[in-house]
Amino acid sequence: MKTNVYTLLLCFVSLGSFAQENIYKIDENFKINLNGVLKLYSDDANVTIKGEDRIDAHVYVYRNHVVKGLSIGDKSFQVEIEEEDGNLYITEREEGNVSMIGYSRLDYEIVIAVPKTVNLKLKGDDDDYDISNVKGFVKIDADDSDVNLKNCTGSEFHFDMDDGDVTMDKGNGDLYAKLDDGDINIDNGNFESVEISTDDGDIDIATSLSSSGEYNFRVDDGNLTFRVLGGGGSFDIKHDDGNVSIGNEYNIIESSENYKSFRLKGGDAFVKIRCNDSRISLR
Repeated sequence: MKTNVYTLLLCFVSLGSFAQENIYKIDENFKINLNGVLKLYSDDANVTIKGEDRIDAHVYVYRNHVVKGLSIGDKSFQVEIEEEDGNLYITEREEGNVSMIGYSRLDYEIVIAVPKTVNLKLKGDDDDYDISNVKGFVKIDADDSDVNLKNCTGSEFHFDMDDGDVTMDKGNGDLYAKLDDGDINIDNGNFESVEISTDDGDIDIATSLSSSGEYNFRVDDGNLTFRVLGGGGSFDIKHDDGNVSIGNEYNIIESSENYKSFRLKGGDAFVKIRCNDSRISLR
């Protein structure tokens, strides 16, 4: 195991009208297997991860904490980067406390280039993620964060988020998403199983259906638009204080005030929808 630790110690005892910049930077290459796992733990960063035709990982970190005014205290910031068993672990650590009266701004960017087949496990708070051209699994546990995936073609996607949106332009395999106060938008999906739950958020998903697949949705105080790109199956919907609209291709099996059952020719998938205060649209 190889561990690299980069530390910036910030000591504040200042008073004045000038702005003090505290710059922290990493720009290096690290080892990672073609099918290894990149684990990233960060806060308040704009994170960009790009899959490329390469055999290692390039890590660029730029963090500038600008302070203007009266500030007293000290704080240390460091990033630990570990190469272990073909995986790469990047962990941010911040310790100490600073009291201040005045102006503070944080500019924080993380850009990582990895082999396209690498897997991702990301955990953060107040981060925004822009991820592209990754073929491994993507698992994200984040608060107050937005996630944008482009051309990510792995077989497993897992999102556990508060107060954030997820956007994907395609996807395969298994999809799990639990969002509070967030929207999820997915185009060109080819998922074999889906489980999505949202509170105060909308779901807009377009995917083909696998004949052996199960697709589960729970929506509270939000709307669901489900566009079937291929395949078919049974749709089981229970709803309170909402309405359901369907395309002409759907056959009505049963319909009551709070329950709907439909059939779409072309396959034997099972779609279960549970919603409250929602509008459901099947197309």
